[in-house]
Amino acid sequence: MKAILLSAALLVVPAAAVVAQAPSAPAAQAMPAQPRHHRSPHTVALRMERRLGLSADQEARLEPIVAERQQKVAAIRSNTQLSDAERHQQLKAIQRDSRAQMSGVLSPGQMQQMDAMRHARHTAAAPAAGVS
Repeated sequence: MKAILLSAALLVVPAAAVVAQAPSAPAAQAMPAQPRHHRSPHTVALRMERRLGLSADQEARLEPIVAERQQKVAAIRSNTQLSDAERHQQLKAIQRDSRAQMSGVLSPGQMQQMDAMRHARHTAAAPAAGVS
C-alpha cells in the first residue's frame, strides 16, 4: 500500500509543478498584442519590389512611407477613445495619405499594378470574411 501511495505521489508532484509554472490568463493578457499580419517595413518594401519590379531607389524610398503608415495605424488601433466610425475614417485617411506618398515614388503603371493587387486581395478576402 505504501508503494502505491508513494508512486502516486511521485506522479502528482511533477504534474503540480508543471501546472504551477504555466502562465496564468491575466499574465498572458498583459502582453502587448501584435498587429494583425505584422510585417516589418523592410519586408513589405521587398515584397513590393518583387511584385512591382521596383528599383533599389524606389524600394529605399518606400520603406519609410510604409513604416510611418504602420506606426499611425497601430496608434489608431490602440486608441480606445475612438468610436468605430472615427477609427474607420482615420484609417481611410492614412490609406489615402500613404497612397499619395507612394504615387510620388512609383510609376503610373506600378500604381495601377499595386491598385489591382490590392483590389484582388480585398475581393478574395471578402467571401472569407462573410461579406457579400
